Amino acid sequence: MAFALATGDLSYRDERGYVTIADSVLRGDGYQLDGETTAYRPPAWPLLLAVFRLLGTPIELLVAVSAALLVVSALLARRIATHIAGPSAGWIAAFLLLLYPLNVYTAATLYPQTLAMAALLGAVALSLIDPRAARPWRGAAVGLLAVVVLYSAPTLAFAALIVVLWALWRFRQQTLRFVVPAVLAGLLPVALWTARNAVAFDAFVPVSTATGVNLLLGNSAEATPTSGVTADMDSYREAAEREAMTESEKSAFYTDAAFTWVSEHPGEAAQLYLGKVVNYFAPYNEPASATGGGTLERLVSYLTFVPLVALALVRLALWRRFPPKPPELLLLTVFMTSAAFMALTFTRTRFRQPLDSTLIIEAAVCSALLTGMVLRERRADHRSRVPRPRKSGDVALGAASRRHQIGR
Repeated sequence: MAFALATGDLSYRDERGYVTIADSVLRGDGYQLDGETTAYRPPAWPLLLAVFRLLGTPIELLVAVSAALLVVSALLARRIATHIAGPSAGWIAAFLLLLYPLNVYTAATLYPQTLAMAALLGAVALSLIDPRAARPWRGAAVGLLAVVVLYSAPTLAFAALIVVLWALWRFRQQTLRFVVPAVLAGLLPVALWTARNAVAFDAFVPVSTATGVNLLLGNSAEATPTSGVTADMDSYREAAEREAMTESEKSAFYTDAAFTWVSEHPGEAAQLYLGKVVNYFAPYNEPASATGGGTLERLVSYLTFVPLVALALVRLALWRRFPPKPPELLLLTVFMTSAAFMALTFTRTRFRQPLDSTLIIEAAVCSALLTGMVLRERRADHRSRVPRPRKSGDVALGAASRRHQIGR
């Protein structure tokens, strides 16, 4: 991360694209990429970068925004874990999240996943308060944070929806003080972005024009469970270029192509889908960049992700002894059900990364519970080994008994 801060090298095209859009907004040219109106990149991350560019932050220091969001995520993880299992679980969660290699890697780039992670954990943390302490601003904040998740990493849309529905159910008795503000704050940005895209493209684009290409990358004859963004779709791109399609027209064209392939090859599509679900749980996927990862990266990924899964499974094994609290069930539901949603397009370890925070919190909770079990057993064993002190009444009774024996 220090190297990234020092060099400010935007190694990936995605990073350069986000900065380009941010600078275009500041120049007054609108939400544009390479001089063309776009909705390919969702707006949350470029607009946040635009704020820091407005404040004079040079490009080489923008990565500090990602680093700061990682720290915020760690603090939120601490709050959630503390609520579930006490301070020790909170501190474990904070340090694990800060040191998790995939988090460190993402926070050293201008990828939006760190923003999505902070927003998701923020929505969970705000939903943990006592419903009697509900305030309209808290409800509005939950709704806005869910939108930030959606418009920074659309692959986490289902996770954001689950968190919002859980919050609305938990505060269902606080309609005006939580539910209504949350719904309005969530729907308003979506309505504004959709209206903007309707004017710009004369099409219904509620999230991104990348939806079509992502569907085709994950659902075509060239796609595999692990191919991700590397699936060959050159023939489709060439056809779109020949027809001089607009950005929204390309998205619709790719979407139709994906649905057509699925309908014509249902067996292969089902097998591919299941393979993508399995790949969601992979500790490591080969990077798509030319400078792909090596043996060390693979080893580190396995040595960090596998223990998290193991501790989460141990936590489930302790279900009867320590019944899980509702926030734990929420975290596990978010992580598990997201596999089915992400597999509709394709699954990649980097895209799953924000959700690994839910496993980190569960691992911290499990560690705290196991530590508490060991300490209690040691104290109990210590008490059983220490001789029980004799009471003064017992001493007097013993002395009287000895005098009686002597008298006889």
